[in-house]
Amino acid sequence: MDAVDDEKKAAFVELQTSLMQTTTQIRTLQQNMAQRDGDVRRAKLVQTELSSMPDDTRTYLALGKAFVMEGKKDVEDLMARTISEKQVELEGLEKSRTYVLKKREECEGQIRELLSSTPDLARAIAAASR
Repeated sequence: MDAVDDEKKAAFVELQTSLMQTTTQIRTLQQNMAQRDGDVRRAKLVQTELSSMPDDTRTYLALGKAFVMEGKKDVEDLMARTISEKQVELEGLEKSRTYVLKKREECEGQIRELLSSTPDLARAIAAASR
């Protein structure tokens, strides 16, 4: 009986570890998505501001600690490329997040199933958390 309990405890610990890892992955993916979304909004803001300026306006791009003068058209093209690249990255991150969310749900289901099938394990875990 102890061997079965040890196996169940080990399975629970493994599932709990997996659950924590997937939760961490979800947080990381959400942070990356927020970063890309901010990049897209910033690029759209630059595009909006540039569209109201005359074509001969001097524009500068930050290059490390220096600024480099670029033509307005070049900056507009760069912002359009940035927007499209970041949106593609956002789509990939969303797919990854969806996959990891499903993985977490499966893990949660397995934990529930394990605890419901072994009430002794559930009691031992509840007693240990007090």
